[in-house]
Amino acid sequence: MEINSLDQKLPRRLKKDEIQELFRTGTFKKGKVLTILYKKGKGKVAFTCKKENLKAHDRNRIKRLLREAYRKNKVLFKGFDVVLIGNKNMLKYKSFDVEKELIKTWKS
Repeated sequence: MEINSLDQKLPRRLKKDEIQELFRTGTFKKGKVLTILYKKGKGKVAFTCKKENLKAHDRNRIKRLLREAYRKNKVLFKGFDVVLIGNKNMLKYKSFDVEKELIKTWKS
């Protein structure tokens, strides 16, 4: 039984200059615990969160939750460069709640 490694990989990460360009020219969608910044592109992605007096392990958990939610729903973002920005309220959420919030925010 062979696992297709292409299905498991995340797309390429956005570089710093690409993220800055996305902040200047992209479109925002704001949800309860996350913000999606996007524009048409090559399908690259970045995950981030504000410091907001959070410790490193909290910021890492937020990014981990965002990566998992994105991985399960990456078909929705095909053809878009995306930056997912989490906030401190996400720490109260479970993985499936973050996934629901991501879908809800994207479709709004």
